[in-house]
Amino acid sequence: MAQSGYTPIELYYSPTPSNIPLAADLNLGELALNIADGTLFYKDTLGVVQTLAGLSGYSGISGYSGYSGTSGYSGFSGTSGYSGFSGTSGYSGFSGTSGYSGFSGTSGYSGFSGTSGYSGISGYSGTSGYSGATGPTAYPGAGIAVSTGSAWGTSLTAPAGAIVGTTDTQTLTNKRITQRVVSISSAATITPTSDTADQYNVTALAVTAAFAAPSGTPTDGQKLSIRIKDSGSGQTISWTTTTTGYRVIGTTLPTSIAAGKTNYVGCVWNAADSFWDVLAVAIQA
Repeated sequence: MAQSGYTPIELYYSPTPSNIPLAADLNLGELALNIADGTLFYKDTLGVVQTLAGLSGYSGISGYSGYSGTSGYSGFSGTSGYSGFSGTSGYSGFSGTSGYSGFSGTSGYSGFSGTSGYSGISGYSGTSGYSGATGPTAYPGAGIAVSTGSAWGTSLTAPAGAIVGTTDTQTLTNKRITQRVVSISSAATITPTSDTADQYNVTALAVTAAFAAPSGTPTDGQKLSIRIKDSGSGQTISWTTTTTGYRVIGTTLPTSIAAGKTNYVGCVWNAADSFWDVLAVAIQA
């Protein structure tokens, strides 16, 4: 009884052993008390009723295994240790002061499948997919997150501006594109690689050389610069001028290179005609 002159404060409560409030019974921040078991409940942000405290810490009230109903909590253990509730009265198989195991009786709650049929009322065996939850999400370090598929790797430093997308239309400012460079020293047949080179260098040509059509799958308008340096004796060179090879436009392909000199040949891929159009040739005097 409240002391005279004071207003009592009461929680939402139940005097029925093992009774647990439904999510619909609680507002966020509201507490509920089972005064028979001494168990305190609350509703989390996902709308699931959780145990806040209990007299003997039921080892299942918070970790309901196989949520198969609004109340169908199997695996209780503790002061009341109700495992496999199966009835309001007619308790059979008592194993302790309260430790009712295998309830069966008036209401016939055999596995919460009696009068109220609690085997799936709220369907917590998949509705929100709470199986396997291990706690709050652990965020990686600041920057661009890197996932290995099963864990977070070291985050990448985020740029100051917008991140460049592979298919986005964006204007880049103050950026430098480093050319892809492939080099060989000398060979009788030289095949530039358009898929991996923007600049193809022959660094010390020492034999008569034939330049084959560049390999790869170029894109229309792709540039390819070929730089040839003689090793010191002067050499004769030739070019493949059939389809996918070199086609001169407004210039002439070199047929030799002087001893110790450097030549440049600048090409653009013409996808319509399937030729590397040679637009510029520069020969060191």
